[in-house]
Amino acid sequence: LPFILCFIVPNFIKMAPWIWDNIKVLYYWWLASAPLVALLLAHLWRQGKIRRVIAIFLFVCVTLAGALDVAGIALRSTKYTIFDRAGIAFAELIKKQTPPRALVIHAPVHNDPVFLTGRRSLLGYPGHIWTHGLEFGPREAEIKRIYGGSSDADQLLRNYGIDYVVVGPLEKLVTPVNQQFFSRYKKAGEVGEYSLYKIKPQ
Repeated sequence: LPFILCFIVPNFIKMAPWIWDNIKVLYYWWLASAPLVALLLAHLWRQGKIRRVIAIFLFVCVTLAGALDVAGIALRSTKYTIFDRAGIAFAELIKKQTPPRALVIHAPVHNDPVFLTGRRSLLGYPGHIWTHGLEFGPREAEIKRIYGGSSDADQLLRNYGIDYVVVGPLEKLVTPVNQQFFSRYKKAGEVGEYSLYKIKPQ
């Protein structure tokens, strides 16, 4: 009965901000039902030719969707790049130039090189944060004000205790960047289009 509820409840009740996260509950139902379905197919297989045909048909039905997904990924010629070479090299620079607990501002995207460094971020990817039901809007707006060099940018940097700021292609893609504002700070390193600015002394 508990496993049946793990199937019924997620199909009728939204259990997380992102409806797709209901699948986390459905997994428990799947773990319980998969052996039972396998036993049913094995039982049919032993019941004669006609039921063997039924067993084969049912097996194809329950595995076809997954097989199509795997085939689509395996046969796809398009390759997706998450981190480019310059981004990976920049991540190595950050690891060498910053202490392990440094707090860094960077573009709020899913593939910023800072994520390869183990350093703390002021804001991660809003798409992930939203799925946990956390409010990110005000902080995202403040980050854009910092990059824009607004009148309260220095105060925001102090309030958050920011150690470093990244200015790279991803930052320029998501928000206007005031290069003149950041030119006042020491550049701790640079790789290609990526620059790391040191905001406060360690």
